[in-house]
Amino acid sequence: MKRTILVRLSALSLCVACACVVASAQEPAQRSRRPVLDNLSLPSRAPASESGGESASGWRLVAPEGEGFSVRMPGTPERRVEAGQGGGGRGYRLDADGILYEVISTDPFPEQIYQLNNFERNFLDSLSGALEADAQREWPQMRLRLVSAEETSLGGYGGRAVELASAEYRSSVRAFLVNRRLVFAAMTGRKSAFTDENVAKFFGSLRLN
Repeated sequence: MKRTILVRLSALSLCVACACVVASAQEPAQRSRRPVLDNLSLPSRAPASESGGESASGWRLVAPEGEGFSVRMPGTPERRVEAGQGGGGRGYRLDADGILYEVISTDPFPEQIYQLNNFERNFLDSLSGALEADAQREWPQMRLRLVSAEETSLGGYGGRAVELASAEYRSSVRAFLVNRRLVFAAMTGRKSAFTDENVAKFFGSLRLN
């Protein structure tokens, strides 16, 4: 499953834009000005640090400094830095036993968009449609479609749990807004490769900070 974070970040940038349009429409006329999102910069950073914690099963703790999350993966992930239109971020991904494990942490969103009415809810509500479109564009052979999107929270941060699936494939996603950045964790692959154990290990180990 070769892919780039750039496509995913472009879709998420569209989420920001859509959420801002919706929220702006709900603002009084004097606050209807939309923020400019294209001036987000992706600073150059040293390679992220990873804490140890490698277990006998091969699962290890991944805790990149300053990214707002820690999680366990069944090996050492590849770290990618991407800059897309409207934003950038870092992605940590690993192909293991037929599953692509991935966590993305975006650059912080501009403070001014958080002043818009209901920005967080509008943004999170827009994710499910954007993720379905992204999956259909990135993996057309999987024919993934939205199955469910539910409100969830972790460590006091609001988010969404999104499930995409087809006859043979599945993508399970958790997305949270953490201190003005989006932290996005996903497992994607053949349904036969998913087990209760690996789902519980991955999503159950996710921590936000």
